[in-house]
Amino acid sequence: MYFSSLNIITVMRDVVDATLAVASRYNLTEYVILECEFSSVLSYAEQKNSSVITMLNTYGNYEKGKQQALKKKLDGISFKYRMKDELTREKTDELHRNGLRLLVWNVPVSSDIALLTSFNVDFVIMDY
Repeated sequence: MYFSSLNIITVMRDVVDATLAVASRYNLTEYVILECEFSSVLSYAEQKNSSVITMLNTYGNYEKGKQQALKKKLDGISFKYRMKDELTREKTDELHRNGLRLLVWNVPVSSDIALLTSFNVDFVIMDY
C-alpha cells in the first residue's frame, strides 16, 4: 500500500484527535506531550488544545530543529541521543533562552541520565 505524505499527515491528525479525546475524557490534557517530525501536525494539535506540549522530532539535527520549532512556535524539540549533533549544556541553555524545551530519546543506559541531568534537559525517554 502506498502512502503519500498528505495521507500520513491525515492519519497523524486522526491520531492527535484520538489522543486528545482520551486525554480529555480523563482530564489529562495538561500532561500530554506530542512528538512528531511534521510541524503541521503539531500546529494542528496546538490549535485543538493549547495545553498539549508539542515537540518537533529532529532525529539529532539540533540547529534545524531549533529553527523550525521557533518558526512554527512549538514548545520544543525532540532530539535523538547520539545520532548526529552532540548534545551539550550550552545547546540546552540556548533552547531554554529561546523559550524551547528539550526531550532527549533513545538514551541507552541509566548512567547517561546523570549527564543529561547536568545538561538540564526537560524530558528523557530511556531504551528499556
